Amino acid sequence: MANGAIYLGFSAGAYLACDEIEYVKNYDKNDGFITDGNFHALGFTNKYVLCHFDYRDEKDIQLCRLYIGDEAELITLNNNQLVVLP
Repeated sequence: MANGAIYLGFSAGAYLACDEIEYVKNYDKNDGFITDGNFHALGFTNKYVLCHFDYRDEKDIQLCRLYIGDEAELITLNNNQLVVLP
């Protein structure tokens, strides 16, 4: 990325582009991969995404907002959508 590479993230990969991923821990099973409470991600953007919104609703947005607050930008994505972040 620092040398101009493009990062494509789908589903969990889209979450990993954010600063941290704790806000989605209620949706996707951890399976014990995160054992130290460290939910830091790659940090390519300060925005947050909520993938698979086709299957979610306003309650899921509210659940995310509990972690990220009301000021952070939350982008909802359906399965057939793509977003390009600067």
